[in-house]
Amino acid sequence: MLSRVASLMLSRVAIAAVTLGSLAFLAAGRRRPLLRRLRRLFRAPPPPSRALLQQVECIVFDCDGVLYRNSAAISGVPEALDALRAAGKRLLFVTNAASASRASLAAKLGRLGFAGVAADDCVTSASAAASYLATAHPEVQRAYVVGGGGLLEELRAVGAPGG
Repeated sequence: MLSRVASLMLSRVAIAAVTLGSLAFLAAGRRRPLLRRLRRLFRAPPPPSRALLQQVECIVFDCDGVLYRNSAAISGVPEALDALRAAGKRLLFVTNAASASRASLAAKLGRLGFAGVAADDCVTSASAAASYLATAHPEVQRAYVVGGGGLLEELRAVGAPGG
């Protein structure tokens, strides 16, 4: 009896869930090339070269999972950011956490040991939405906010309706 194969797309890789009837195919010498391709796709990119870093003026960091996990800074990251600042690089911090305002993100980074982060160094999905509403739709007179305090705070900061 032929087993069914269900495919699930994850990122750029199609991963097949196989049953016992299909394991013979994988064991027949085709497993290694597949594993090599998977390893290549999930390998971390090489660190930037010194020459590239000298050309870059600003570095944009995602926050959760890159700078910190949950409520703890990832080991060595605060020191690395200090070194980048000392080299004259501008650092920006972005997050898609809709409940966070730029000020609350800067405060969280400060509590986690990231020194010198100001609200102007941060972009959140709430600040992006508020900025978009204020600039792309200035004709909107009133908006009903369904979201966290960060969105309301950012709307108020740009003088957008609903804030």
